[in-house]
Amino acid sequence: MKKFLKVLGILILIGIAIELSPLFAVIAFGYGGYNLYKYLKYKDYYDKDKIEYRNLSLGSFVAVVILVIIASVNSNNKKEIAEKDALKDQQKQEELIAKENNNQKELETKKTELKSKEKESIAERNAKRQEELADSKDKAIEKLATLEFLTAEQVADFTEDINSQKTPSNVNYVLEKAKSFNDKGKQAIETKNDPDKIYQVATITNVTDGDTVTAGIYGTGYTTRLIGVDTPETVHPSKPVEFMGKEASDFTKEQLQDKKVWLEKDVSDTDRYDRLLRYIWLEEPDDLENPTYEDVRDKMFNGILVRDGYANAATFPPDVKYQEYFARIEQEARDKGIGLWDKEAAAAYVPPQGSKKANNSGGWHETNNPSKNNGMIKGNKNSMIYHVPGGASYNKIAEHNTVYFNTEEEAQAAGYRRAER
Repeated sequence: MKKFLKVLGILILIGIAIELSPLFAVIAFGYGGYNLYKYLKYKDYYDKDKIEYRNLSLGSFVAVVILVIIASVNSNNKKEIAEKDALKDQQKQEELIAKENNNQKELETKKTELKSKEKESIAERNAKRQEELADSKDKAIEKLATLEFLTAEQVADFTEDINSQKTPSNVNYVLEKAKSFNDKGKQAIETKNDPDKIYQVATITNVTDGDTVTAGIYGTGYTTRLIGVDTPETVHPSKPVEFMGKEASDFTKEQLQDKKVWLEKDVSDTDRYDRLLRYIWLEEPDDLENPTYEDVRDKMFNGILVRDGYANAATFPPDVKYQEYFARIEQEARDKGIGLWDKEAAAAYVPPQGSKKANNSGGWHETNNPSKNNGMIKGNKNSMIYHVPGGASYNKIAEHNTVYFNTEEEAQAAGYRRAER
């Protein structure tokens, strides 16, 4: 019985071993073969112990064979199960990949749809903006036509400026600027026509020569001729540059360019060239209605020109309010022999070669014969915009508001900006 139990335990261990490793299956086959050998060895014995040993050996052999067969079947089953599990895992993996691919395709499709919608939205917004811009330009130009105190040149320049803008806000900015110019033009006209206003504040924006300047009044430029004085010619189309002409022009430029002044009207408002006729004060006299001789000589620029020998007194009725003062100031300059009254300098003066076409140091000149200036750059005194030949508004500038430049650099140096078209 003990041998039986021992063999049974060995068989159980062999069964477990076979399940764990093929190597143990080989060993089990060996063990079974060994038992078969013993069985065959003792099969002809009839001794009780030998018979028992023989039977145990046979039983062990059979058990081992059965265990190996069972283990082989189990191994095959496990292999099939493993293959099935692997197949299932592969199928699951393939399903996951397919699902991921589908998700990726769906994502790409959604992205494409979003991009398409975004492009459509951008296009719609751009189209809407363009419509709004065009509408704002049309309304601004319509409004511009109602601003009655703008000149034709200003309307043309502002229209061009409006059409060049890229956003409605910029269009509105230009329109507001035009309204401001319109208001200033209205104030200028009202002030200019106000008989109760003796002195009118202005800024000198340009100097033509010694006795002719451009006065900016509420944003509008007016060509202004100084009353009661006459400086030598520098820009006359048919006269050479006269003695002290350049000096007078330079002095006026130095004293008045971009300066705040006070304009005083006499009897006449303008001359035959539509230029304002004014006395120009560098500072107001103490008695506004009755300036003294010293005021005229030292505070009024007309008198200063005569005082320093850059101009002589010139009487042009009916504007003779300070005629006697100018005559006295001139006599003092003559007595001192300064400027125009320096006889030695005057005798030695030789006009510059080609001075009939000479212009001032600013590189520009005014003319009453525009046909001789084809191809030159035109500046608009009112808008401070210059136009090149072929420009949309080149031939729309009134002659009395035109300043000619030889180059764009000269125009820009004088404070002008180029027209958009």
